[in-house]
This record gives sequence, C-alpha cells and structure tokens, in this order.
Amino acid sequence: RPAAPVMFGAGCVSGFMGTLTSFGLPPIALMYQSAPKATLRASLGGFLIFGTIISIAALTAAGRFGMHDVALGTWLIAPLSLGFWISNPLARRVSPGIVRLAVLALSGFAALLLLVRQFWV
Repeated sequence: RPAAPVMFGAGCVSGFMGTLTSFGLPPIALMYQSAPKATLRASLGGFLIFGTIISIAALTAAGRFGMHDVALGTWLIAPLSLGFWISNPLARRVSPGIVRLAVLALSGFAALLLLVRQFWV
C-alpha cells in the first residue's frame, strides 16, 4: 500500500533500477496495483517524469548522455503521442481487475527480460 516509507523505498529502488536497467517502474506499479485507475495512471506518469529527469541529469553529469541519446529519444515522440491519445478512451473501458492483472504481468515480464538479458545475451 502507498504509505510514506513504502513510497520512499519504492522510489529509491525504482530510480536505481531505472538508471541501471531501463526497467524502473515495476516497484512503483506494484505499490499502486490496487489503487484506483486514475491514481495509478497519474502516479506512474509522475514517477516517470521526475525519474527520467533525475536519471538524465545523473547520466549527463557522468558523461554517459549526449546528443546521440537525444536523437534516439525523438523516435519515441510518435508512440508517446499515440499512447496519450488512446489512453483516456481505453481507460474508461478497462476494468480495475484487468488493470491490476496488466500491472502484475508487465512487471513480471520486465523481470523476465532482465534475467534473459543478464544470463543469455
């Protein structure tokens, strides 16, 4: 449940995981899995924005982020816009149970991808 100590811990783990592996959102998603859909979406979006800013600042300070990364990021503008455009109509049609199942499935899939990447790639 989202309580101050849990949020702090999940935020720290999320930031660390996101910077190292690009899969930082599962701890936050798991914390909010039973929250109302609007709260889940808003919370995940907020963590993504602030976490990304902090990660980019840290990577820039370490000399690990440059114009090449910015150029690659521009390719994400179209999918981001599409996702933003379809999110409201889709959110009204999806039940809270399906949202919770999707959070758990995507978090598990992210963990599986990390394991595959670590041991077989």
